[in-house]
Amino acid sequence: MSGLTLALLAAVCGLAVAYLRAAVTRAEAVAQRDALREQLDAELARREESHTFFQAHAAEHLDAAQRTLASHHERALEAGRAAVAQPLERVLQAVAALDERQRELERGAAARGGRLQEQLHRMVEQHERLAHHTQALEGALRRPQVRGQWGEIQLRNLLEMSGLRAEVDFREQATDAKGRPDVVVAMPGGRSFVIDSKVPLDAYLDAVSISDPDAQREQLRRHAKAVRHHVRELAGRDYTDARHGVDFVALHLPSEAVFAEALAADPELFDYAIGQEVFITSPSTLLALLKAVAYGWQQEEVSQHAGEIAALGRELAERLRTVHDHWDQVGTQLERVVKAYNGAVGSWESRLMVTARKFPALGIGEREGTPALLEPVETQPRSLPVPDPGD
Repeated sequence: MSGLTLALLAAVCGLAVAYLRAAVTRAEAVAQRDALREQLDAELARREESHTFFQAHAAEHLDAAQRTLASHHERALEAGRAAVAQPLERVLQAVAALDERQRELERGAAARGGRLQEQLHRMVEQHERLAHHTQALEGALRRPQVRGQWGEIQLRNLLEMSGLRAEVDFREQATDAKGRPDVVVAMPGGRSFVIDSKVPLDAYLDAVSISDPDAQREQLRRHAKAVRHHVRELAGRDYTDARHGVDFVALHLPSEAVFAEALAADPELFDYAIGQEVFITSPSTLLALLKAVAYGWQQEEVSQHAGEIAALGRELAERLRTVHDHWDQVGTQLERVVKAYNGAVGSWESRLMVTARKFPALGIGEREGTPALLEPVETQPRSLPVPDPGD
């Protein structure tokens, strides 16, 4: 029993000790809890103070930052406005100038449009007048008398432009029933050629007044036949007969188009005319032919002048020889006179002055003195060169 009692006592004592330890531990825990609670309350109070201080200072700093930011923003905005204002002003001025230029262009376009309308109106009027004049000219050219006068006037103009001299290098003759040519042109060497102006326009005018190609070709063939008929007519007049000294006949067509269309419609027309000793000419080819003749006359005159110059040169050479002979004789005579003078001076000194110088010693002629000494002539006449006939 004693052992059990001891065990119980030991157990009770252990429980008491454990309880006491637990009570002490609890008391310490409560004390620590209270201390921690006080520390927590103090920390919360410090945090509250810090939060309040932070809020106060943060609001103040935020307000200052906002004011600073607003100031910076205002200055930046003003700087941006100043930087953009001048370029923007230039842009606005350019836009205004462009707008003004556009209005000027519109006004100019309107004015030009008015002038263009006026010019078109004038062109229409001119075209109408030209059409009227063309019709009148066509009607006039269909009359043989007017055509003949036109051909004669143009032929006379070509003769004036060529440089040939009227009544010297060419002669104009009125056409009559005897078939005399319009112009006879003289050539160097005693030869000549005649010019007969023909104006076959009826078929040509019919051709240019229609638009149907087939009908136009038919009229042009009629035109070529009319030119061929004039070639036969001129060939039958025997202008190139040996008795007249005429080398060929020039059939003059006073229009390049009339000439070209006739040859285009009849390609063998030109060769046919050459075979008949008739040379078909247009204004350009006739002017070239007349200028060639004028050049030939110029060369003929140059040749004649060259012969006259050669004859004058020979005559001048003969006269130079005659004058040379006369001057040579003068030189010879001068040389003889110089020799005679020098001989006389020698005789004067050696014959007369020797005796004359003795008179002063005898008291004769002291005041007059003796005559001065005569000097001989040393200069000789230059020889005259003989002229060279080749110079």
